[in-house]
Order: sequence, then structure tokens, then C-alpha cells
Amino acid sequence: RAGELDGLCEALTALREYDYNTLIVSAASDCFDAGYLPKSPSATLKKLSEHLTPVWFERCTPSRLCAWVQKHFAHNGVNVSPQFCTLMIDYCGRGMFQLANEIDKLSYYARAHGRDSVDEAALRLVCTPVTEYDAFAFTNAIMSGRQEEALAILADYKFRRVEPVIILSEISRVFCEMEGVRAMTADGAPPQEISAVLKLHEYKVGLYQKSLGQISEQRFLRALDSCVAADAALKLSPQGYTALERLICSI
Repeated sequence: RAGELDGLCEALTALREYDYNTLIVSAASDCFDAGYLPKSPSATLKKLSEHLTPVWFERCTPSRLCAWVQKHFAHNGVNVSPQFCTLMIDYCGRGMFQLANEIDKLSYYARAHGRDSVDEAALRLVCTPVTEYDAFAFTNAIMSGRQEEALAILADYKFRRVEPVIILSEISRVFCEMEGVRAMTADGAPPQEISAVLKLHEYKVGLYQKSLGQISEQRFLRALDSCVAADAALKLSPQGYTALERLICSI
């Protein structure tokens, strides 16, 4: 918040008196509006940069990330091909912390079975597919009627064999959070209050408000109804991904 940011910056002015100390402020990408880096930093980042030295950690390119995965396996005594590394990134996501855990888990599984290599079957048996990195993008595409984009995201989930019930639970979670934000915004609640009541980060509240502002209330409520119908369809009969495809195409 503005007042808190001013207080933080005032405290940071004391750093020059403690040149024998190093202060590191770490901000997660989904909890801080840094703007559009590197060309257009946000006002908040500009203000903090008057007292701190910003360091932007770019995502690895696919080729570098693939090489990193292969070296991590090699360190564990397991040989994998670049093609397998690409498959694992598609299946487990691009987050390096999660990838490191999944690589170790798969490596130890292979070594426990007397093997020094792994295949796709072992990957799908042992590793956890990423299930939420596109939850907001998926929900936003569905709600906005961008069917081609939504179907492409669903195809990615299908490729990684994520259960339809898990996919729908992620969509439902985002819809429920957005409904709360919509209702409180309509009542005139400021973002700070919405954040506190719904226990959502204020930056996330802003994302939801921006998304909701781009569609009509009628369309959003229709999307909610379609989500409920898809949930009932999945529970009543094993329709697989068909219920989700109907959800996408019905809005």
C-alpha cells in the first residue's frame, strides 16, 4: 500500500549507515506488480529502485532449461535424452524448483530399481503434472469466449493427462475467487478490503477486477452456470474431457 511503501522506503534510507550488511528483498512474480520488464517498470518498482538495486531473474530459454534438466539427471547418475527433457518440462512445468524436486524423485526411483535411465512411462508414474500454472489464463479465456485459446490450453492439459476433475477444480477455484471480488467491488469495497476479507493478494484482486471489467456481468454469470453444469456432468457420468470442451464452447 502507498503508506506502507513510503514507510519501507524511509526505513531503507538507513542502509547507507550499515554498509557492512547486505539486505535482500525477494518478491515472487505473482505477488508483486513489477510492470512490463525490462522496458516499463511499475511506479512501485521505480520507487523501490531509488533505494535498492533491482535484479530481474529472466526465465530460462527452452534450450537452456532442457540442458539444465539433463545435467541435473546426470548429477544423480541417470542418463536422459534432450527429447525426454523437453517432455518432462511439458509435463511438470517450467518452474525450476518443482523440476528439481521431480528430477530427484524420478532419479531415485530409477536407481532404486537398478536402472540408470528413465522413460515416459516412469515419468507419468512417478512425477506430478503441473496443474495450476494456466488456471487463471484458462478461466479468463473461457469466460471471455476465446475458444481457440481455451481449447489449446485444454489440449495441453490432455497431453499431460491431468484428470478432468482436477482441471475443473482449478477453474472453479478461480471462478469462486472472481465472484467474491465481483460482489465486493459492486458494493464499493476498495481493493485493500477485498484482499483482507477474501485472503487474496491485492495484486491478484487487481488482475481479477481488470478481467471482470472486460466482460458483462451477464456473461460472467453464464460462465458460472456452465461451470456448475460441467461439474454435475463429470460427477454423474465418466465423460472425460468432453464436459470441459462443452464448457468452453457453451459460453
